[in-house]
Amino acid sequence: MSKPEEGPAGDNCVKRRLSAFSFIFGAATLTAGCVGVQNATSVPIARFASIDLEQLPSRSPPIRIALLSDLHVGNIGMRRERLSSIVKTVNAAKPDIVLLAGDFVTGESQEGAAEKSTDLAPLRGLRAASGVFAVLGNHDHWTDRHAIQARLERAGVNVLENEA
Repeated sequence: MSKPEEGPAGDNCVKRRLSAFSFIFGAATLTAGCVGVQNATSVPIARFASIDLEQLPSRSPPIRIALLSDLHVGNIGMRRERLSSIVKTVNAAKPDIVLLAGDFVTGESQEGAAEKSTDLAPLRGLRAASGVFAVLGNHDHWTDRHAIQARLERAGVNVLENEA
């Protein structure tokens, strides 16, 4: 078994390895960050599904439901402009009902939540013959549930809490 080099030559080898590791780690972190930002700001994917419900009479017209969740306004990935674009896309699908499934604001503390919730204003543009309904999510309860609920209601959204 050979002994590791001692002295300046051995120190340089360790420094080169640490430098190489630091470069690779930094490049991987930067790449992951760039991919994350690109994913967070890209056009959302619309998925469509048909579900047959045996309990409905056979001649019942289809019901179109739009479901949006985890909007997380208040960060680089979800600004007012992007939410406006999503609202237009939802309206183009002509849903009968729009359901909003919580986590409207990003964060885990009350600080800044009320200000971030102002970016929910574009939800006022949602159109659905049978209404727009929401429930609050864990991030909404962690931040400022009352401010978020008030913003949603100002936008014409019916916020449900233990009711149907």
